[in-house]
Amino acid sequence: MNKISLDTSAIHPRIIYKQKRNCLSMKTLLENLRKTDKIIEELKKSLEEEVLWKIIRSHNRGKTEEYLRLIETQKNNQPIDKESFNRFDLYRWKRGTYPDTIKTIRKIYCLGLHRIDKKILSRLIGWGFGDGGINNKLGYYFICGNKNDLEKIKKYVHKEIPKIKIKIEENKSTGKITSVKNKVPRRIFGKKSWILYVKNSTFVRFLYGNGLPKGEKVLQRISVPTWIINGDKEIKLEFLEGLLECENQKHSVKFNKLKNKVEIPVVSFGMCKEVKYKENLVEFLNSIKTMLEEFNIRCGGVEVPKPNNIRKRDGKITYLSRFSIYTSILDVINFSRVINYRFNDEKRRGLNIAVKEAKNKLKRFEQQKIKFEKAKELFKGGMNYSKISHKLNVSHITIKHWVVGKEHLPRHLDIDIGGILNG
Repeated sequence: MNKISLDTSAIHPRIIYKQKRNCLSMKTLLENLRKTDKIIEELKKSLEEEVLWKIIRSHNRGKTEEYLRLIETQKNNQPIDKESFNRFDLYRWKRGTYPDTIKTIRKIYCLGLHRIDKKILSRLIGWGFGDGGINNKLGYYFICGNKNDLEKIKKYVHKEIPKIKIKIEENKSTGKITSVKNKVPRRIFGKKSWILYVKNSTFVRFLYGNGLPKGEKVLQRISVPTWIINGDKEIKLEFLEGLLECENQKHSVKFNKLKNKVEIPVVSFGMCKEVKYKENLVEFLNSIKTMLEEFNIRCGGVEVPKPNNIRKRDGKITYLSRFSIYTSILDVINFSRVINYRFNDEKRRGLNIAVKEAKNKLKRFEQQKIKFEKAKELFKGGMNYSKISHKLNVSHITIKHWVVGKEHLPRHLDIDIGGILNG
C-alpha cells in the first residue's frame, strides 16, 4: 500500500501574502521614519527648539514620544524591538498613519510655514494680539474689523502664504455690552463688523508655537514673544503696526473754542484685563511703550487700571489701562514716518489729516519767526506798534509783547523745517 507523502516545505499562499505585506509595511514604516527625521532636522534649522517643542506639546493625544523614540532607533540603525512598543500603534504606523503631532510637523513642512519671513509672521502675531487671536482648541485664527481692511489683509496673507485658505464672514457675535462708567453700568451696542478666518489647525499651532496666546487674552497672562523683543527693528515694527492697527486710538483734528485754535488731541493705546490680571496688563503695556520709544515715539506713563466693562457672557468685570502717545507737531510727523496703517483706512485717513495740520502749524511757525525778526528791525528803525502791526498783519498786543515785554516769542527749534515739510 502506497503512503501519501506530505510536502512540509509548502506554505499556504495566504501566509506568503501576509509575510510579503508585513515586509512591505515595515519598509513603508522605515521610509516614513527617515522622511520624518529629515523634516524635523530641517525644521530645527528654521525654528527655535522652544517653538518646535511648544507645537509638539500642543497636542494632548497620540503616542508622539513613542514615535520619536522609534525615529531615534531607526536613526541609530538599531533593530526595532517590537516588545517595547504597543503592537496596535506599531500596526497603525506600519500602515502609514502618524500621531497627530507628527502629522502637524509634516504639514508645517509641506505648507512651507517654517520658511515664512519673520516680518510677516511678526505682523500676523501683532494682529492676533490686537483684534484677533486663536481659539482655545487651536482650530482657527481670526481678525475682526472693517470688511475692506480685511479684504486687503486676505490678499496680503494669500500672497505670502498661498496654500492657506482664508474666509471673511459677518461677525454676528457683535451685540450689547454693559459699560461701567463712574461705577454705574450702562448698555451700549456694538457696531456691525466682519471677521477673517483661517481655519487651519496646522497654521494655528504654528502661530501658537511662535508666541500667540490661545483663547481670550483678557482672561490670561500675555507677553510679547521673546523672538520679537530680541528681534531687529523691522520685526518689531511689523508687530507694532499690526497691533496698533487694531488697538490704538485714531488720530484726529479738533477746534478748541476756548483757545480759539485747531488742536491735535493726544491719542491713547489701551487694553482690558480681568481684575486678577491687572498687574500683567501694566507689564504688557509697558513693554509696548518701550518698543515704541525705540522708534523715538514719545509716550506718557501707563495708567493705573480702572473698571471698564461687565462681560455679558460671564458677568466678569474687566479693567482698562492705557498710555498716551504724544501729538505735538514733531511727534505726529515722526509717528507717521514710523507707523503708516497699511491695513486700516480709517486710521490712515485720520493720521494724514493730523500730519497735514501739523505741517500747516510748522509753516505758520516759520512765518511767525520771520515776522518777529522783522518787527524787531522796524521798531529799532523808529516805527511805532500800530504801524508795525498794520505792516506785518499781526495784532497790536502781540507786537507789544514781542518788542517790549519779550513775551510770546517764537521759540527756536533746532530742526530743518523745510526738510520736514517736504518729507
